[in-house]
Amino acid sequence: MRHAQGWLVPLLLACGIAHGDEWREIPYKEVARMQLVLEKVDTDRVFTTSYSIKRADGRPALPPNLRVEVVAAGKAVPLQVDPDGKVHLPIRQDWVDNRATIRINQPKGSMTLSYGYKARTPPGTRMHYSRLTESLQVMERGIEQAAGLLSFLAPEPYALGIMFPSGPQQEVVLTFPDGSVKRFRSSGSGSSEGIDNRLELPWNPDWQDAEVTFSAPPRSVLPLMK
Repeated sequence: MRHAQGWLVPLLLACGIAHGDEWREIPYKEVARMQLVLEKVDTDRVFTTSYSIKRADGRPALPPNLRVEVVAAGKAVPLQVDPDGKVHLPIRQDWVDNRATIRINQPKGSMTLSYGYKARTPPGTRMHYSRLTESLQVMERGIEQAAGLLSFLAPEPYALGIMFPSGPQQEVVLTFPDGSVKRFRSSGSGSSEGIDNRLELPWNPDWQDAEVTFSAPPRSVLPLMK
């Protein structure tokens, strides 16, 4: 099972190319590719993207001399890196076309660059299945766009992970136009903080017209891939 967010990019310093005095680099297109695809298929901005860098050994503080740059058309463009590791990375097709690279001035294996996608959580406790599963629909279009003729080899969405706040079991009820009903219940977590209270709602395009009723507002949703 794969989540549609938090995909790691292990290329940066694990196998990056040495460049000068301990600079390492990876192709910019490897980081920007999925975001460029989303910009074509996610017209309603269902997903938000974030990029971050952290120490490979897990220490929270970043190196004080850390520098991250994009080198495009022979010019180095410094990137802003926040104290929490967030990297402000512009997504530009012309940089991909010019074979830009991302480089960092830290030793091999010392840092990890990652990027992730967060799906919008539809508000309220009543909505159509098509609205609730909007992120799954975007992922399907994105995978088809990115994989092309090889889409049959690509991962595919199979369910929507729905997370509730810690507490008792919650229920999601699907009511179909013919009056039939399907019920799904979360795992429940009692009063334990940090314990998942979640359920997996199957992805089925034939359910688009079903009405969904939640027993409580969900905290977040997450497309699940296989």
